[in-house]
Amino acid sequence: MKLPEARERINLLFDFYSALLTPKQRDIFTMHYVDDCSLAEIAAANDISPQAVADMLKRVTKQLHRYNDLLRLVEKYENQNEILEKIKALSYEIQDTEAAAQIRDLVERLSE
Repeated sequence: MKLPEARERINLLFDFYSALLTPKQRDIFTMHYVDDCSLAEIAAANDISPQAVADMLKRVTKQLHRYNDLLRLVEKYENQNEILEKIKALSYEIQDTEAAAQIRDLVERLSE
């Protein structure tokens, strides 16, 4: 997995499982992955060492992966989106344009 893909994946895991983290873990994760703060900046803002920040980020990343291994919400979400895209593509092949429009409308509503 390339670095940008890994970062994108961990952010997706965070979107699904952040509520299971402590507020401090969420704050530090957000500062690093969303706000793009350095370990030193995060450490200074939280009155801890840069090593403590690095350790926490590593633990949080492992936790997010562990949650996903157990719950599989990200895979279910990705699978659902793939199925919806296939249904949408097939709707363009339906001769009955009213039925096709209704199918596309339902797909859009499910995608919201």
